[in-house]
Amino acid sequence: MSKSFEADSATLSKQTLSFASHLGKTLKLGTPLIGMQLALIAISTTDVIMVGRLGEVPLGAVTLCGQIMHVAIFTMMGISNAVMSIAAQGFGVEDYRIIRRSTRMGLWLGLVFGVCCLPMLWFTEDILLGLGQPAAVAAAGETYMRVAMFAIIPSLTVLVKRTFLSVVEHTDVLFWSKLLAKG
Repeated sequence: MSKSFEADSATLSKQTLSFASHLGKTLKLGTPLIGMQLALIAISTTDVIMVGRLGEVPLGAVTLCGQIMHVAIFTMMGISNAVMSIAAQGFGVEDYRIIRRSTRMGLWLGLVFGVCCLPMLWFTEDILLGLGQPAAVAAAGETYMRVAMFAIIPSLTVLVKRTFLSVVEHTDVLFWSKLLAKG
């Protein structure tokens, strides 16, 4: 065995944490993320209840448009997960330049991807009609989407910022910012 491998093994054995330490770190990192996700579900449920009181056409339009926007958001989550992998590697070796670069590139990708999504979102009525939705729902959906579509770029960049804060173990910031922003 090489001496560098033995030195690396010795270093790793010193860094080994107990089960309780791992559990504590996992709970510290994960609990705010769970709270943030529960807050998002509560906000979405409240939105559905409020729009549902307006009638079935507005509820159908908002729900379908939300699903169209989710396609873009879920696609961006893949990019965000790639950023997380690269940034976490940088965090692990304490190379903060890697964290900055991957986060910056993720933000740029979010911006470019969001701009590319805007034309698709602009033609929501045509998409909904093509999917066989009633004309009234499609027209209401387009009206809604022409306003809501401009939230896609901030939403995509927030995904990258959320990834960054998770990597640097500041998930409590995510939780409190979500509660304060919607509260």
